[in-house]
Amino acid sequence: MRKLRRVTRLPLHQRFARGYQAGLVVAVIVSAFVWYSTQSGLDSIETETEQARGVADLVEDLRISADVLASISNSPRSLSSRSDLKRVVDDLSSEWDARLGDIEALPDGVVAELSGSQGLSATLEHWIDDASAMADAGSGGVAALSEVDVSKASRLENDATELADRMNFVVNVFESRADQTITDMRWSSSASAVFALAFLFLLVGMLLRPLKRLMQRESAALEAANQTHRAESERQELTSHLADGLEAAESEDETHRVVERAFERLIPSAPVELMLASAAKADLASAVQHPRHGGPGCGVDSPWSCPAVRRGRTMTYENSESINACPHLAGRPGGACSATCVPLSFMGESMGVIHTTGAVDVVADSAIVDVLGLVASQVAVRIGTLRSFAQVELQASTDVLTGLPNRRATEDQLERALRKQDTVSVAMADLDGFKQLNDKYGQETGDRVLRIFADSIRDALRADDWIGRWGGEEFVIVLPGMAAGSAKEALDRVRDRLADAWARAEAPAVTVSMGLVDTDAGRRGDELVRLADEALLVAKTQGRDRVVIGPVVAPLPGVDHGDDADREFEEMWTAAEVDS
Repeated sequence: MRKLRRVTRLPLHQRFARGYQAGLVVAVIVSAFVWYSTQSGLDSIETETEQARGVADLVEDLRISADVLASISNSPRSLSSRSDLKRVVDDLSSEWDARLGDIEALPDGVVAELSGSQGLSATLEHWIDDASAMADAGSGGVAALSEVDVSKASRLENDATELADRMNFVVNVFESRADQTITDMRWSSSASAVFALAFLFLLVGMLLRPLKRLMQRESAALEAANQTHRAESERQELTSHLADGLEAAESEDETHRVVERAFERLIPSAPVELMLASAAKADLASAVQHPRHGGPGCGVDSPWSCPAVRRGRTMTYENSESINACPHLAGRPGGACSATCVPLSFMGESMGVIHTTGAVDVVADSAIVDVLGLVASQVAVRIGTLRSFAQVELQASTDVLTGLPNRRATEDQLERALRKQDTVSVAMADLDGFKQLNDKYGQETGDRVLRIFADSIRDALRADDWIGRWGGEEFVIVLPGMAAGSAKEALDRVRDRLADAWARAEAPAVTVSMGLVDTDAGRRGDELVRLADEALLVAKTQGRDRVVIGPVVAPLPGVDHGDDADREFEEMWTAAEVDS
């Protein structure tokens, strides 16, 4: 029993090998035993058949002897006839002695068939004795056969003929039986061999059946593993391609195009969309839809109105009309549907959701949901990173007080405008009397005045125009594609709107002076700013609250313009610098 338990604990392929070897050994042993038994039986039957044929030959000789005896009895009675009879009987007796062993080896049933109630040996011996007595009768002086001898010879002839016929019949029967037995034994041998092979095949089949099931299970497991491997490979490939595409995206718009291509590959036959929250996290809107099937549409208008975003995990709904379904799924024009919602989050903050729908009770499979989760995580990281960089860059390039770009950002913008446009106007603006305002009303009022000025002038300019805080109460305005004349008209309108802003804000009214130049005066940004600053000083000396187009002509060192002219210009310039 322990050995059996040890065997059953073996792996199935080892059990199959051992069972196959055992079955093969058993089949070989059975086949060898059947072959040996059959061959031994065939040899025995063939021996007995040969013996029976020998006895048949003996009886045939007896019949021939009886024929000779009959012919002698019918011949003239002479001594030579008795001599011939003596010779025949002696030959028959010698042959009988030689065949006695074959007769004794015959089965009892065969002997009984040959001689009836008497033994075959006794019958033949009695016949030979009678024939010998007839042959020896001549020794008494009687040369010819008597009537009694003739009668006895005739009787012996009949007995010999009957005995020979009976023996031939029995031998024929015996040969027929032997042949049938041999045929049966050969069939039995073939059947035994077939049985042995069938037993072997049955044993192998019985062993192969669990092996087949095992191979089927292992094949199914291998196929499942291959499918999992292929899915994982495709997922890794998609992850790599998506990561490369998102990394190459330098803006949210480029990120949206990468997500659109990913949607087309992942979900080829269903609507899907990416809904993103704004930077302020106040609203939620569709940002990317499937390029062919569009988006399923969602009534959620804020991040916290979405259950998936609120719970921070993927939500799957088999039927939009179910009790536990998202309320924003119910009552859709297309009827009930299934839905899958995968939230996006970055550094603990919710950024949006990927939303897809399908037929009722036909939700996206787990592989699709996993890949959508992967897309959501990578997109959230990329967009969150872009927004973080934009925030940092904005903070680095924005004046905290006014919200306008600072001096460095303004210089960069001016250089970009000069590279893109042939005509660019640059204005330097300064609030008149700002230092006195600060001294009179305090710094808080001064800061408020700066913010009002920044908001008013920003709203009055075009979308392509640029205004930045240069420092203190000075501002630089860049007007791409506009010459100085047109720029002056636009800046005058800005000054008029600024006066209305002071009235609405109930703040101290402050005027602004501006110096203006365009690219006719130079092509370098620092040069244009310097010339605009000189024009601003001229605007200050001319009474403030005005726009002066430069470049202005200042006294050149070493050139005599007259003492009065030089003194007057220097006084104006000094007064403007002090006021600034």
